Amino acid sequence: MTRPSSQSGSAFFIILIAIFIFGALSYAMMQGSRTAQSGLSSEQARLAANEIISNGDNVQKTVQTLRLRGCTNAQINPGANPNAPTDNSCDIYNLAGGKATFYKLPENYHDPKFPYNTTDVSADASYNVEETPTETTDLVYYVKFIKKDICLSINKILEIETDTNGDPPAETLEAWWQDYDGTFKTGGNGIGDDSDAPHENHSSGCYGDSTSGYTYYHVLLAQ
Repeated sequence: MTRPSSQSGSAFFIILIAIFIFGALSYAMMQGSRTAQSGLSSEQARLAANEIISNGDNVQKTVQTLRLRGCTNAQINPGANPNAPTDNSCDIYNLAGGKATFYKLPENYHDPKFPYNTTDVSADASYNVEETPTETTDLVYYVKFIKKDICLSINKILEIETDTNGDPPAETLEAWWQDYDGTFKTGGNGIGDDSDAPHENHSSGCYGDSTSGYTYYHVLLAQ
């Protein structure tokens, strides 16, 4: 004699297991797809953000140390300042000066939409970061072309608001990137120019623009 109720129960149990396995596989594939799009998991993006912020803090501390040793603002040398002392004592990255380690953005942090090269890290005094503490041009350190997920993580750590569309706040800056030569330029747009801009009063953060993608900035010398 057959036992249909027992067989029916076993079949139902097998179907439940199959549904569970299918759901688990689908979830894993979705998560894998998200990670593949950015190349980084959310935790990896957070760790990358902390690494970039920490490096910016270290460069700023190096500049402060050089100032305490007697270097003037005009003598601070991120790499191409003709007004710096010839003994390299005011060079940020020279062993005779600040001894800071030059940061090269890891390739897996880099936005693949842009060419990858070592000039992604620079410092110039073309722009002002609003209210830091005045509206005068600052010496600002930049790490350009970083991935969007890292930019968002940077702003989350630094408590900078995200745009309503979920993107990092955008900035419209003139394309006049140039190495710091000891002088502070005047005019042009600044970071956080609008009165309600998320970057206003933030000496570091991350923004998006059409020229350099998502960019981390950090004020080294505030005016």
